[in-house]
Amino acid sequence: MINRTFPVIVAYKDIFGLQKCLKFINYQTNPINDVIIIDNSRCIDPVILSWKSVSEKPFKIHLYTSEDNLGSAGGFSLGMKKAFDEGAEWIWLHDEDDYPEKDCLEKLLKDGKGFIRAPVIKDPETGRVLNYFKRNKGMLGYMYPAPADADIVNAAGTAGLLIHRKVIEEIGIYDPSFFVGFEDWDYCLRAAKKGFKVHVVKTAIVYHPDHQSLRNRFIKEKILKYLPPIFGFIRKGNIRDEFAVKNIITLTQRHMSSYVMPFSLILSILSLPLFKIINRNANIFLTLKTYLKSLCAE
Repeated sequence: MINRTFPVIVAYKDIFGLQKCLKFINYQTNPINDVIIIDNSRCIDPVILSWKSVSEKPFKIHLYTSEDNLGSAGGFSLGMKKAFDEGAEWIWLHDEDDYPEKDCLEKLLKDGKGFIRAPVIKDPETGRVLNYFKRNKGMLGYMYPAPADADIVNAAGTAGLLIHRKVIEEIGIYDPSFFVGFEDWDYCLRAAKKGFKVHVVKTAIVYHPDHQSLRNRFIKEKILKYLPPIFGFIRKGNIRDEFAVKNIITLTQRHMSSYVMPFSLILSILSLPLFKIINRNANIFLTLKTYLKSLCAE
């Protein structure tokens, strides 16, 4: 029986990370026949990604090189569309710097619950579970890290996320306008409006470097859940920060109650002096300008 699960990897310059991800994908106990790679950097040599360089088992690599950097949102959007058009039943999303345990896909597929399934994400260096990949929506809209024992979450990060084609038929693919940041949360929240829940498969493991853990459990579970979303700040010369601010505002406008937005705006503006104290590179003027521009864009 042909496995119609298509892994989709968005790559940007990290060739060694990509090769490792491919290697572990191809060692799955549930064999993979096709892998889709979106090259956002225009620097990936197809010869480097020959199946012989990462595995002893043959598989087909569909490499799509973008003329321009599409960002993570645009890259996954394109990859999801390609996989869907190829007839994939399940689409398995991966960052180039993550890698799954060898039985991860088998466990995700055998779980049998829901059309969106998320593995547990662990830091490869420490083995700690990274709860920031799983989010629940608090009373005023803040998307706080979900408890480690959560079976269903409001949103999950892209790494290892398994999506059935039925979801794509209903709501489409990632929104490429996000470019980078929060496109996965947006997708999960869009799916929820159509009745699709995000199920956590606790025996399925994917490893991903820890970039942003908040380790204070009291703050995570007792404080953040009662706050409105805070828009954050932009550091000088950091274009990724600009997308983060823009996208969290878009997320708030699309998916939170209308009364949340004024609370978020007030709290975010009042936090600007604190942001400057926390990071001297914070560009308060650009941050405020992005707030106002983004609020008027939707």
